[in-house]
Amino acid sequence: MKKITMLIVMAMLCLFFKVSAQTCNQQTTTKTSLASYKAKLVILDFWATSCSGCIQAFPKLELLQEEFAGQVQFVKITSEKKAKVTLFMDKMYKEHPSLIPVITDDTVYRKRYPHIYIPHFVWLDEKEKMIAVTGSDDVTAKNIEIVLRTGKLNTEQKLDHSPDKPLFLDTNLLNNHELVHYSLLYKGRHPGLPSGYMPVKNNYGRETGFTISDQHIGDMFSLIAEHLFGFNGELFNKKRQIILVKDSSNLFLSNGKGANAEYYTYINHSGGISDTAIYRDAINDLNRYSDYRGTIEKRQLKCFIVTAIDTPKDLEKHSDNRQVDLLLVRFEMFPFINLPVVNESGYTIKRSFRLSQHMDMISLQKELKSYGLQLIEGIREMNVFVLRDK
Repeated sequence: MKKITMLIVMAMLCLFFKVSAQTCNQQTTTKTSLASYKAKLVILDFWATSCSGCIQAFPKLELLQEEFAGQVQFVKITSEKKAKVTLFMDKMYKEHPSLIPVITDDTVYRKRYPHIYIPHFVWLDEKEKMIAVTGSDDVTAKNIEIVLRTGKLNTEQKLDHSPDKPLFLDTNLLNNHELVHYSLLYKGRHPGLPSGYMPVKNNYGRETGFTISDQHIGDMFSLIAEHLFGFNGELFNKKRQIILVKDSSNLFLSNGKGANAEYYTYINHSGGISDTAIYRDAINDLNRYSDYRGTIEKRQLKCFIVTAIDTPKDLEKHSDNRQVDLLLVRFEMFPFINLPVVNESGYTIKRSFRLSQHMDMISLQKELKSYGLQLIEGIREMNVFVLRDK
């Protein structure tokens, strides 16, 4: 077996491994190799201190390391610096030291096992032959037992897709021809895509669309609605969303991951048309191919109204109705603002303006008064996003 030597003096890698709870949480060494672990299966976990999904998986990995001790060795790998990682690990494992060694300052393994998104797991046998590449969901006791027994893992491999390239259309054909339009709705989780929203660019680097990946269908509708509201200079949030669906338990991630939760990926690439048209096409696609229908409608709603009681201080007149009103954005900080907010003061706030933290309406109204503003309750007609069963 070819050994991989890592020397701190060469500024390549630093290895941390667990020692007793009475001493430091990690102890450094100047060299190591994957061969030194003497394990039938080595699982490399590429991570970063800023990756919430990576950190959430740590407790599961610790349990698996303990359960399969002697047969499986997890190794955490990050390109971040030793000092930053040491501080992070010491805080995280203050009470119970980690069972898993940590490699920092990595410039070797990320090149050997290239990837875009983390967490990223590479499964290796005792000869350092790659068995599988997965996301965190596939790192389970059942799959580990399968690999230990058969040496194989028959699951979808994690193949990262760059957001700068058209999803699933990275072919030689596109090297010589500009892609004009396509849209795609993909059902199921894709391990090589991040969860969330990202823009799509054409071959010339111009943004021509977007991808929403690994999302519940309700969250997907909401993300598109948010952009459509923004194009109209309006602030979108749950207070401007009406759900008329018989069973909405699996529509949104915030409702919890139910047993029947379904994930989707949607992409729209439409070069040569306006942003507004792209997102209108997206709503039409979801309406056509999902079990739901989303529309933007006018409704009379109870709301809070921002009005001016005298000449406001540190404020300025509206200058661009296409920009989302920053004054309304500030009110979203407060949990007791449980209604939509409409700004009828004739003013918007400068970016330097900040509202203090408040726990109730009384203290907020007091501060607003110092700026010549007040909040009153009323009813106004406004745009809302309505989601229905078909």
